Amino acid sequence: MRNLFICHTQAQLILASGLSLGRFKDDNNDLILFVDFELKDNLRTRLKDTFDKVLFLQSIYPVEYNTIKAKIKWYPRDWALIKGFLTEPFDRAFAVCDWLLLVQKTLQLVFKANEQVELAWLEDGITAYYKDSDIHKGMDRYSITMALRRFVARDLLGVGSFYDRDFSEMGGLKPLKKAYTCYPSAVREPYKSNRTLVEITDEEFSLGLLSMYPKTQIDVSPNSVILVIDKLDRYAHPEMVKSSLRSFINQCRTEGKNIVCKFHPRETQTWDIFDGCRELDRSVGIESTYVSLREIKDSITIAGIKSTGLMNAKKMGFNTISLFLRSGEENENLVAFYKCLGIDLI
Repeated sequence: MRNLFICHTQAQLILASGLSLGRFKDDNNDLILFVDFELKDNLRTRLKDTFDKVLFLQSIYPVEYNTIKAKIKWYPRDWALIKGFLTEPFDRAFAVCDWLLLVQKTLQLVFKANEQVELAWLEDGITAYYKDSDIHKGMDRYSITMALRRFVARDLLGVGSFYDRDFSEMGGLKPLKKAYTCYPSAVREPYKSNRTLVEITDEEFSLGLLSMYPKTQIDVSPNSVILVIDKLDRYAHPEMVKSSLRSFINQCRTEGKNIVCKFHPRETQTWDIFDGCRELDRSVGIESTYVSLREIKDSITIAGIKSTGLMNAKKMGFNTISLFLRSGEENENLVAFYKCLGIDLI
């Protein structure tokens, strides 16, 4: 059997690697990676060891590549590389960011090579369990521009039915009939009704994690709090989040705890409330830190607002808390999911 994984982030790579080393270990597993983060050489090497073939693409990182002018240059180049990479038919293909034109065209090409191929969505962190705040940007802001995008992609650029959707969220592309998730019983609508759910086991999650991140020496002492910060532009009420985090940081310092910050791998901003807080390497996923601190996990607290890193911290047995109730947002699915996992909401 031949499997294709189309990924963009380190969180997605953990699951793709885990599946390749777990239930699909006897298959041929290929990876197309849209590099949406700073990819270090050691991770690049580890991915090549895990997958049979790997294609690294430009994508939207760093920020200067995430413009219309830049995309006009790198889209055709990446598409040519993809077509050259897909030399044999696949039995399964896993996609995540199915709104993207190049992902849709890749799935279309895979389907043309084998109409019996199983097409599935791979969990993207928290998306299957709760919907993040609606912050529409670019063409997503207006219905007329969304219709224009549909016309350009479906008709002018020939994506056809591979643009059609069962629902308008990530993973809603019609051809993606299955969804591979870590917690199928906690999946929300519309995924619950529109997709056949397949569980990614804890063992597969661990296999993926350990294949990507070796244990390293990290200068984080016991009695530390690691703040896992979402990409800052994802907060609907940034001033309330700032106030909440400032109060939390001051409380931790009063209690004699060390504060360490971990920003999103694509983050280019910072806030002054983090002044004086030591920062972990932005380019590496927070899960790398979890691997290295497993032996002292009982003395470490992982805190944040709504990051995928909180879900994975709890999965690895760390004390985990969320300040979501102080963020100014409301989200019943998020609260229910965190309670289900045992994440403390303060």
